[in-house]
Amino acid sequence: MRLLTVAGLVSVGAVWAQQFDFFPLQTGNQWIYRSSFDGGRNPAMVTVEVLRQELANGQTYSVVRGFSEGIVMLRISEEGVLYRFDPGTGQETVWAEFQTAAGGTYRTEINPCNRQARMESRNEVARTPAGEFSGSLLIRYPGANCADAGLETEMYAPFVGLVRRVSQTIAGPRTMALTYARISDVTVFSEPELTFSLTLDRAVYTSGPVQARLTLRSTQGRPVDLRFRDGQRYDFRIRSESGEEVYRWSAGMFFIAALGSEQVGPGERHWTVTIPITGLAAGNYTIEGWLTTLGERPRFSASSGFEIAP
Repeated sequence: MRLLTVAGLVSVGAVWAQQFDFFPLQTGNQWIYRSSFDGGRNPAMVTVEVLRQELANGQTYSVVRGFSEGIVMLRISEEGVLYRFDPGTGQETVWAEFQTAAGGTYRTEINPCNRQARMESRNEVARTPAGEFSGSLLIRYPGANCADAGLETEMYAPFVGLVRRVSQTIAGPRTMALTYARISDVTVFSEPELTFSLTLDRAVYTSGPVQARLTLRSTQGRPVDLRFRDGQRYDFRIRSESGEEVYRWSAGMFFIAALGSEQVGPGERHWTVTIPITGLAAGNYTIEGWLTTLGERPRFSASSGFEIAP
């Protein structure tokens, strides 16, 4: 597990902590949580993402989708207050006051069942599948107004956002714990995982070749063993909108006739190709890429759409 500190500043106290961004709201930011009851019962994945920015009443709000409250408009003031804007009433309500000193309380409208929040601690270690985050805020919601409903606790990590939430339900406490976060398209936190993807340099082409990249990423503790039937390691093909294969990367190539093997991870392995599109008519296409591992079907494959413009 990873322990994230904030440039070594978490020990200097609340004065510095108040300056941290505890809910980054840039467009494109995304958080994925595993939501389950005690003991891991009935797990589900919850995705929260910032869709866009909108102007209302002279303020810029981030439009956020994925919370149980539905799509919400949020902003953080310079004083560290997280506000929600209600387009129906034209009014703001307080979701969280991140600048509150440890032991302090504030009024909140984050949940219909909770009207008060207490800043339990400003220097907790939040433990999640995506890692451990030091310098986190622990907010407790005492005395919910609803039976078997409402929030119990939340934890916010500096420069990451909400990393843990415990809610009360009729079936018992349900916990949301961070498994993945992408912040400002730069900072990524993730639980140990295995992913395979295909990336293109553009979505629309008017000329020039297609630059395609396959990526196998593993952050698990043991490497991934790959076994191949010959010297070939990957292949690509392009299909037209009707499904016809119009290009195959390996067509006409010859590979050494010998079994091969490789190990990937922990870390990433990339395979890149340059694909000419001369001769392809304008239209929509699908490119498919896969590793040519042993087996009747590719063990790792991915696809992406692209367009050739007139």
